[in-house]
Amino acid sequence: MNNKIIAGIVAVVAVMVLGLGLLWSTQKPAADKNQNRNVSSEEKTVKSNEKIYVALEGESKVAVIKNNQLYKQIDLSKTEGDKTIIFSAHNVQVAPDGKSVWATAMVKEVKEKKEIGLRIIPVALADEMDEPMKEKEPDEVVVIDPKTDTVSKRIPLSIGAHAAHVIVSMDNNFAYATAQKEGMIYKINAKTFTVEKKIEAPMGSE
Repeated sequence: MNNKIIAGIVAVVAVMVLGLGLLWSTQKPAADKNQNRNVSSEEKTVKSNEKIYVALEGESKVAVIKNNQLYKQIDLSKTEGDKTIIFSAHNVQVAPDGKSVWATAMVKEVKEKKEIGLRIIPVALADEMDEPMKEKEPDEVVVIDPKTDTVSKRIPLSIGAHAAHVIVSMDNNFAYATAQKEGMIYKINAKTFTVEKKIEAPMGSE
């Protein structure tokens, strides 16, 4: 009698274990499949939205890299009347929230259109070898809209400041730009795009 009871208990346990095993085997692949689909979808979203910004110092441009390829080049130069100011893109940073891209732009060359006979041609008024003419124009901090990859704001610094580097605070409220020759740090309001304060850099920081 005891042997029959023990045999019955063993049989019941075996059935229960087999049932749990079947339940686990039928549910686990579905869970793994869903998990893999979520990860794959998430990776595609990150990759499709990922862009890298590179300062092309010798070309007055910021390059945009997307999907490991050159996507666009943003020209930082500007035209005022007959005068075109070409900047050297020294440094570029993306704000922590990803809603803006900041670049320091140092005046590299100034050109003016002049009429010669029946033709209008650009004439260089200043370049890297002509400091007095070049330093009549202020350096800038340029803000780029990452949605359109175009210049959205320009914040003038001092003439001959030698705008070097820029960073944006973690709360996205302020940007800080260094002026190497001037020996100053500019505190810029990232909401109004105005200079709030100039902070003297420690001696020898140039």
